[in-house]
Amino acid sequence: NDVSMLFPGDGEAAATFRVLRETRLSGTVNVEFMADRDIAEYRGFLDRAAAKLAELPKVSSVLFRYRSGDVLAEWSGFSHLIPRFFTPDVLSGCDPDAAARNALKQLAFPVPGGAKRLRLQPFGIENRLLGQLKLLDELSGMRIAPELDFLATCDRRRAMIVFDADLPPGDAAGVRRLLAGVRQAVEPLPAGLSWRIVSGAVHTLGNEETLKRDAAVAGALSLVLFALLFWIFYRRDLRALWIPAVPALASLLTLGIMTLVFKEVCMYVVGLGSCITGLAVDQGIHVYAACRGGDPVRRTAALALPMALSAGTSILVFILLGATGIGAYLQLAVFAGGALFLSALISLFILPHLFKSGTNGAGTPEVKAFEVPRPAAAALLLFLALAAAPGAFRVLKNADFSLASLDGTPRRVFAEEADFNAAWRTPGVHTAVLAAAGRDGEEALGKLRRGVEKLAAAGVKAAPPPRPTAAEQTANRKLWRSAGTKAALDTLERKCRESCRRHRLPERFFEPFFRTVAASAASEELTLPPMLMHLERKMIKCRHDGASAVALLEDTPENALKVRKVLREQGCGGMALLGREGFRTMIRDELGSRFKFVMLLSAAGAFALLWLVFRSWRDVALALVPVFTAFAALAALGGLCGFRATPAAAFALVLLTGLAVDYGVYAVCEARSPHELSVGTPVLLSALTTVAGAGALVFSHHPALYGTAVVLAGEPGFYGCAPAAEAEAIAENDLQGTAAPLTA
Repeated sequence: NDVSMLFPGDGEAAATFRVLRETRLSGTVNVEFMADRDIAEYRGFLDRAAAKLAELPKVSSVLFRYRSGDVLAEWSGFSHLIPRFFTPDVLSGCDPDAAARNALKQLAFPVPGGAKRLRLQPFGIENRLLGQLKLLDELSGMRIAPELDFLATCDRRRAMIVFDADLPPGDAAGVRRLLAGVRQAVEPLPAGLSWRIVSGAVHTLGNEETLKRDAAVAGALSLVLFALLFWIFYRRDLRALWIPAVPALASLLTLGIMTLVFKEVCMYVVGLGSCITGLAVDQGIHVYAACRGGDPVRRTAALALPMALSAGTSILVFILLGATGIGAYLQLAVFAGGALFLSALISLFILPHLFKSGTNGAGTPEVKAFEVPRPAAAALLLFLALAAAPGAFRVLKNADFSLASLDGTPRRVFAEEADFNAAWRTPGVHTAVLAAAGRDGEEALGKLRRGVEKLAAAGVKAAPPPRPTAAEQTANRKLWRSAGTKAALDTLERKCRESCRRHRLPERFFEPFFRTVAASAASEELTLPPMLMHLERKMIKCRHDGASAVALLEDTPENALKVRKVLREQGCGGMALLGREGFRTMIRDELGSRFKFVMLLSAAGAFALLWLVFRSWRDVALALVPVFTAFAALAALGGLCGFRATPAAAFALVLLTGLAVDYGVYAVCEARSPHELSVGTPVLLSALTTVAGAGALVFSHHPALYGTAVVLAGEPGFYGCAPAAEAEAIAENDLQGTAAPLTA
C-alpha cells in the first residue's frame, strides 16, 4: 500500500520518496480538537492529553504549547544570539546617534519590559532574525490565535496537538495501532469537545480501505458478469464452466508464487486481478469453440498459432511495463504474464480432454461474418480518426498528473482536510517543503542551508531554520573574539556613550548590549529562546537512524521547476521538494517520458511479432485495425464524456495495444484458414469477458484502478476520484504537520 511503488525505482521520483522515507515527514500527525465554546477552557485537559501522547511508543516531538507567555522577554533574549548567528560585519551599519534617538522615542510610550529590550537591542540587528521568522510565518500560511500560548484557531474554537510518528509509508497496521493509542490517550473527552486526526497516515488507511473494497467489489461483480455471459452462450453445456475456472486457477497460482518472490505484493496489482482473469479467459473460449463438432484435436492444433501469438503480444506489453522500473508494474508483469502463460498451457493441453467429443455448442449464439465494402470501411476509419482528434486534445488538456490521481483516500477524509484548511490556513497560500536528510541534525541542516543558498541564486525564496549550523556558529564566535572586532566594539561603545550624553540618556544606557555580546562570544553553551526552541524541534528532527531538516517555500509551478532544476543540476543529493506542484511536474516528467518510450516499444513489438508470423504487410495492417479503432473510439468517447487522463490510464493504453491486436490476429488467421477456424463467436465473447473483467473496476473508488479500467473496458466516463478542490488538498495536508506549528 505504498504509493512509491507506482513510480520508477530510479531517478528523481525514487530520490524524492527515499528522502521522504528517511525524514519521516509523512509520519507527522495533527490531532485536532473542536469545542462548542472557548477552547481555552479545555487548556488543562489538552495539557494532560499532550503528556499522554508523548508516552505512546514511536511518538516523538509532541507540541502543544509553542511559546512562553512573555513575548517581550523572549525577544529580549535574542541579543545573545548575535555572535552566533551573524558575523561582525553587522557592526558596520550601527549608528549610535540613531540608537539614542530611537530609545528616546520608544521611552515616551513605556511598555512593560520596554527599557530592558531597548538597552539590549540598540541597533536592530535582531530585526534580521525577525525577518526570517516573519518569512516563515508567511510561507506556513497558518492562522493561529496570537494571544494564546498554544496552537489554537483565531476564533478560539479549535486547538491542535502535533507529534511525529515513526511509521514507514504504507504501514496500515502500524497506523491502526497508532490511532488506537491516540484514542486511548485523548478519551474520554469532556462535554462539548470532539477530536479527529488530520495526517498523511490517514491516507494510508484510506488507500487500504479503498483498494480492499474495490478488489472485493470488482471480483464479485466480474464473477456475476462471467456467469451471466457463460449462461447466455453455453447454457446447455455445463462443461463450459471449465473456461473461467482455468484462468482463475492460473491467477491464484501466480499470485501464490509472487508471495515467494516479492517481499510485499502491491495491493494495486491484486486489485487488477479481475481484469487479468478477464484477459486470460479468452483462451479457453477459443479452445471450446475449436472442440465443437468433429476432430477437436486437429482444430485445437490449428488454434495453437493464433493463441500463441495472442498470448505473446499480451505478455510482451506486460513485460515492457515491467521494464519501466516501476515496482507495481513489475509485479503486474509477473502476475499477468504468469497467469496468461499458465492459462494458455492449460487451455491448449488439458481443456480439450475435459471437453472431449460431443461439445457441439448447441444453444450457443452464432455470430456470422459479414463483409463491409472497402470504401465504407475506409470511410468509417476516417470518421473515427477525425472524431478522435478533438477528443484526444480535450483528454490531454484535462490531464491530471497530481499525486491525487494515485490516491484512493475516501471523500470523507478530503472533506475533513478541506475543513481543516479553512479553519487553520490563510486562503490562497500554498506551502511546499524542501527536505534534507543526513546522518545527524548538523549534517542535515548544513545540507539544507547550502541548498537554500543555491535556490536564492536561482530566484527562489525559501525559509530554512533560523539557526546556523554548529560549525558556522563556532566560526562566527571566533571572528567576534578577534582583536579587530574587540577594537571595533570598544570604539562603538565609546561613541554610544557620547550619543547618550548628547541626548540626555544615562551614559551607560547601552552597556547591557556590549556585555551580552562579549559574554555570548566567549561562552561555549547555547540556550535558545522558547520560540526558537519550538522551531528547532519542528524543523530539525533527529532519530536513532538519521536526521532531517526542512525549509518552507511558496508552492508555485515556477518555484517547482526552478527547485527541481537546482537539485538536479547542482548535486544536492539527499534533498527533495515535497509539495503539490513539485509532485505534479515530477509525475509528468518521470512517467510521461517512460510512457512515450514504452508505448513506442509496445507498438513496435506487436508489429514485429505480427510480421514474423504473417510475413504480409496487408495482414499486419489488417491485424492492427482493431488497435487503431480502439484508440480512436477511446479518444472520441473520452473527450465527449470529460475523461481526465491520469498516469494509470496512460500506461493502460500500453496494455490496450497488446490486447486489442488479439482480435485482429484471430480475424486474420480465420481469413487464412476459413475451413479450420471460426472465431466470430469466440472473439465476441472474448471481448465481452474482457469488458466484464476490466469493466467491473469502473466502479472503483481508487483513481488508479478506475483509470486502468476505463481504458481497458473501453467505457470512458467522468473522472471517478475526489473533486478537484478536494484532490488538490492532498499534497498540502501531507505537509501540514510540518508547516502548521511554524508560526511565531
